[in-house]
Amino acid sequence: MGPHRALERETMSLLHTTSLLAAALLCTSAGTAQDLIGIAPDGVFTIDRDTGATGVSISQFYLDGAADSADPDVVYTRLDALDLLARVNLSTGTVEALGTMTLTPRDLAHDHARAVLYGTDGASLQVIAIPSGATAVMGTFTANGGPWAPSPSGILGLGYDNGRDRLLGTDGLHLWEIDPHTAACTWIGAHGVPGIQDIHVDAATDRIFAVTAPNSELYELDPDTAWAIRIAPLQDGPFTGLASSGSRTAGTSYCVAAPNSTGAAAITEVFSPGVVSSQHLLVATRDLPPGRPCLMLASLAPGWIGGFLGSEGNLCLLGNMATFTGQLAWAGPDGRVLQDLDLMAFPTRPLPTAVQPGDQWHFQAWYRDQGRSGPTTNFSQPVALLMQ
Repeated sequence: MGPHRALERETMSLLHTTSLLAAALLCTSAGTAQDLIGIAPDGVFTIDRDTGATGVSISQFYLDGAADSADPDVVYTRLDALDLLARVNLSTGTVEALGTMTLTPRDLAHDHARAVLYGTDGASLQVIAIPSGATAVMGTFTANGGPWAPSPSGILGLGYDNGRDRLLGTDGLHLWEIDPHTAACTWIGAHGVPGIQDIHVDAATDRIFAVTAPNSELYELDPDTAWAIRIAPLQDGPFTGLASSGSRTAGTSYCVAAPNSTGAAAITEVFSPGVVSSQHLLVATRDLPPGRPCLMLASLAPGWIGGFLGSEGNLCLLGNMATFTGQLAWAGPDGRVLQDLDLMAFPTRPLPTAVQPGDQWHFQAWYRDQGRSGPTTNFSQPVALLMQ
């Protein structure tokens, strides 16, 4: 029996059993969006995203560009004088040099779902290894059709839109979607603000923020048209980078996950506030045992069934579950699996379900593992997400 068939049979058993059971929702916690973080040549500043009020966070010279990291208390930046990749710890107020970048990117962007750090020197797209700083060129920016081409000044700022799973860049007049493999640029729209230096997409709200230099103003860009709306002037600056001190993921973690053979509990995360009009949702499960198959489950109903069907973990879903058997995946060496889910057709029974705004869906991964006494299964810590 092949692995797909075996997991499908176990899934059918799971669906039949959960339709007869009910349980209570367990402990919940959720991250909230916080202030923007602005990088200036003389330090790190907090920026209120609604009023533009600024405050000094860390005094440090020669900083340039900014990007989020996986940790909500940490952002990446560049120490301009030495071309060093640096990590700014917002909770301790320290700046740590990581490694010398072989090229000289002036701005950074972080794909949270894949844990990939991008950079640009204006003319090319680069991928930067963490923590060594080693830099590889993915390609030179070129226009991918449309009425415009990137300006001769090049791409000044980068930002990763995890909700729509796209890399964005601005050349001072336009907003572009950038192919992360080839650096081909697809025109989104003209924002009409020539001084924009960097953009940042807030993971919790999908809002795109932009900062200008040298006059230091905060803007918000429409994600579909790039149209810019001025929020407020900023007291400090000029800013060369934007990041965030808030949560990198959306939704609410709940329930209790059991550790697996790695010693950690697998965790399922979503990287979008769940905008139904985007038609897809990027879901990642991390801390999986490498090489093991992983199946994503989803349901409108939360629950708790300990040791379900002999598993070492806890099933935290009930009701008519969507089982994404068509996207069965094996964890890579990094213990991570990504699933891009079609919001228009969640695979429930007997017919697929189209997700609606106002629905609250719960996502949990079911995976195989090697337990203390032999082969077993386990479940990730799930996440609940209210769709918009």
